[in-house]
Amino acid sequence: MAANIDKYFERYKLIMPHSLSSLIDRYNGSEYPVKFLVYDSVLPWALDVARNKGVEGGPFFTQSCAVTAVLYHAAQGAFQVPVDESDQAAVSLPSDLVKETSGTGLIIKWCPQLQVLAHKSVGCFVTHCGWNSTLEALSLGVPMVAMPQWTDQPTNAKYITDVWRVGVRVKANEKGIVTKEEVERCIREVLESERSNAIRGNSDKWRKLAKIAVDEGGSSDKNIEEFVTEVACKSKGIIE
Repeated sequence: MAANIDKYFERYKLIMPHSLSSLIDRYNGSEYPVKFLVYDSVLPWALDVARNKGVEGGPFFTQSCAVTAVLYHAAQGAFQVPVDESDQAAVSLPSDLVKETSGTGLIIKWCPQLQVLAHKSVGCFVTHCGWNSTLEALSLGVPMVAMPQWTDQPTNAKYITDVWRVGVRVKANEKGIVTKEEVERCIREVLESERSNAIRGNSDKWRKLAKIAVDEGGSSDKNIEEFVTEVACKSKGIIE
């Protein structure tokens, strides 16, 4: 284990490209040679490794188009980041938490989040607003309490609260801490306030739209089909 985050990334840059290169070599010597690499967009070096092996690749963006657009404009110098640090919540959400919540809550190391969110008894989802979690909740019609921290999460929270209107966002106090009372207030606002019916209605609307998008013939389904067709054609030398 690396001593700190800097040492971790130092080892990561040395080891991971070599490991990927070895993996491609191993598969190329089997009946299942690598023809195309789909890689996380935050790992651009993966494409260099693939191309050195004669393999093309395509990035899989694990963040929304809106966030990608924000990063593009920031890179072009349209504005400086961070734009506003005043709404960043500090988390430390205590060492004796297990003891304090004994009898009133259940803390586990891991659970199948998608299955949990799909359960009809779930009234709302307190989330850090990672893109996968946001998409899962949106697709299943689950209202959200947004508690973003960094990277794409604040932008996702903005969409949750102000664009899709499927949840509310916690507010940090003057010390930058989100208190348990604030979390409770937000949960009650989602479940019991005058806005709750509108939030649940919007959540259900986006659930239906998401289902249409991924169903056969939907926009997401068509995009995947077009991508796979283009990759297949290129591998066969049908198109340039």
